[in-house]
Amino acid sequence: GRVRLEWPGDPGALEWARECFSREVGRGETFGELALFSELLGRFRTEATQGIAADALSAWIERGDASYLVDAEARRALGKTRDPRALAILTGRYATDHPSWNDCVLQGTVDGLGALRDAAAVPTLLDALDAKHATSVRRSAIAALGSAREITSDEPLIEAIRQRIEGTMDSFDPGIRIGASRTLAVL
Repeated sequence: GRVRLEWPGDPGALEWARECFSREVGRGETFGELALFSELLGRFRTEATQGIAADALSAWIERGDASYLVDAEARRALGKTRDPRALAILTGRYATDHPSWNDCVLQGTVDGLGALRDAAAVPTLLDALDAKHATSVRRSAIAALGSAREITSDEPLIEAIRQRIEGTMDSFDPGIRIGASRTLAVL
């Protein structure tokens, strides 16, 4: 049947979402339902719920999903939890991600790293700017690095970020150039 999603402040919502992920993924759930599950889990940021949501998402990421889009959404949601373990999980996945349609799984990983708002993710985000990656991955990295001033006061690091983003301005893709311009304006 249809499910009813409540705001994450509802104590039953976390238990419901966790139970959904503890089952084998793909047993009758549609992409939309799985994406909603992962988004819901990503909203749990309180100390009491953050670890539980991150556990469920981490297990799901480890298991994988038949849908690249659902797999990517789980990675985004893990980053949104800002759980301390998420950095290691996402950087590990960044290094080992399998090829996917339009590199959407890797893009989800980069979005998750950006959502962490952790200066320790910056080296991986800088690597994601490399032209070897799909433009969607590069755009996600540029967007994530736009918040660098909010996560670090290390001026040499900010300057390194600025220089790497300036290097993307010669990209053929207009989305990369526009994103780079916007990010450079705030750096």
